[in-house]
Amino acid sequence: MASIAVESFKLATNECNIYGGFFVFSIGIIGSILNIIIFSSLKTFREASTAFYMTVASAVNIFQLVFGLLTRILINGYNIDPTKTLSSMCKAPQFI
Repeated sequence: MASIAVESFKLATNECNIYGGFFVFSIGIIGSILNIIIFSSLKTFREASTAFYMTVASAVNIFQLVFGLLTRILINGYNIDPTKTLSSMCKAPQFI
């Protein structure tokens, strides 16, 4: 009985990792792209020095989502480990 509960908990955790991860990934990418567009296109934001830092932070967020969260989704959800096949994916998490 306990092993059935453990297996169902593992399955639920795996499903939350896949679907929740893709939700956070897609919303994060969309939000970061919109931030980059807004902070680099509007004249009022281009004149402020903080807009540059916000634009760079949004670009770094995209990098973190792709190399951090996407690899986690692939490894935990689909048992695909891109860090073993792509050298850039292996080295990138050390810099995040």
